[in-house]
Amino acid sequence: SEFDIGKTVIDIVNFFRPEVEKKGIKLITDIPHFEVNTILESDIDKVFAIYSNLVKNSIKYSIEGTITVGFARREKVVECFVKDTGIGIPQERQKNIFERFIQADVNSKRSTEGAGLGLSIVTGYVKLLGGIIYLQSEPGVGSKFTFELPLK
Repeated sequence: SEFDIGKTVIDIVNFFRPEVEKKGIKLITDIPHFEVNTILESDIDKVFAIYSNLVKNSIKYSIEGTITVGFARREKVVECFVKDTGIGIPQERQKNIFERFIQADVNSKRSTEGAGLGLSIVTGYVKLLGGIIYLQSEPGVGSKFTFELPLK
């Protein structure tokens, strides 16, 4: 079905804002003003679930700073992203991050909280929707998860 990806991003941010602000973290949108009415032909429930899982991970691994939820329109895809100033993911863990149940740091107490399932769901949904997902991350700086979905 068709939906406005900009409105979806705003809905996600409004949904998570109370939880995020309780932690003292800023939650903001990054939607280019000229792309406000970007209509995507896809499964809105799956797109919402992808964003939700990525935001939940950012909340879990951020102690302070900012989480940014947004998108940018490219030639044939919409580039959707969630960016944070969280703990980041070590280089050697990044390539396996989308495999089931693998977390940022096996030895840390936090890894028992279970971010792995969320990311495997995200990866499955992105593939189902004909997209790709990738990660840019630096320990101590934060992470940016980007998923590209095809524009019909």
